[in-house]
Amino acid sequence: MNDRNRIDRMWKDMQIRCSDKYRNRYPSYKDVEIAEEWLTFENFYNDVVDMPFYDAKDHRCKYYSLDKDILGLELYSKDTICFIPQDLNSFFTNVQSGSELPPGITFEKSRNKYKCRITKFGERIHLGYFDNVDEAYSVYCDARNTYAKELSEYYKGQIEQRVVNVLMKYDEEVWL
Repeated sequence: MNDRNRIDRMWKDMQIRCSDKYRNRYPSYKDVEIAEEWLTFENFYNDVVDMPFYDAKDHRCKYYSLDKDILGLELYSKDTICFIPQDLNSFFTNVQSGSELPPGITFEKSRNKYKCRITKFGERIHLGYFDNVDEAYSVYCDARNTYAKELSEYYKGQIEQRVVNVLMKYDEEVWL
């Protein structure tokens, strides 16, 4: 796939994510917008090809993903998107759906305890069993914050410095 086709796919995916149909299905996108200038493909294309790491590939030879959550949350624009490896994108989309419990926490009935774990560099890490959800979540947050710092070191030079800065200041409790 050539660059123009790949960027065209990004542009179309971005538009789909901002459509009413998508927003109805994924409420977290209800307020997401596209910058006015990016409603035209040529403007989007011209900006993206000049962005750092738009043509970078990860260790699996996959192109980096376009991300708006790290720098902008609700706006696709030249100033609020970045390109990051999928592994790093997974860190920022670490949510636990279908549960009343916080991310990383499950209740293990056989032990009558809350189980806490995170995923680091693709490997699930067990952090322990706890009597209450607050204690388990505190351990989870500490582990995620430490992992964010590890990711900032690991990806330094492979991602934009502004993304490294977000990782260095990352606070799980604030992020959610």
